[in-house]
Amino acid sequence: MKLSQIQWCHSTINPVMGCDGCELAPPSGTIRHELVAALSRLVAHVPVSDLAKQVANTLSDRYLSEIYRDREDIVAALLRPYEEVASRTSHQALVDVVRRASKCYALLLGTMRGGHAGYGRSGGGLPP
Repeated sequence: MKLSQIQWCHSTINPVMGCDGCELAPPSGTIRHELVAALSRLVAHVPVSDLAKQVANTLSDRYLSEIYRDREDIVAALLRPYEEVASRTSHQALVDVVRRASKCYALLLGTMRGGHAGYGRSGGGLPP
């Protein structure tokens, strides 16, 4: 709560927390495109359109914070059909795509601390 310069009140509070996205926390659509590009480099024999559908189905309507939180499971699901060509290095490369795109400290803090005292609910964040 802050002391206010508004003449008719003593203090103000902003109950809204969050953002609309920026270069530090891009919309999840950006991560979808980056995952498709990275996956297409790993499994070049699969058409990009098929990879795009697979990524879209795997991410479904998750928020960016949920994608970041579940990145290991998401990447495992994306690579499952390509186990014969995917390696641990491939897995880490895709995890790093999500990690590099999620640079916002507030987003990461909310993702890791969500649901704890003093923090918002877990799983919220920027819409897809």
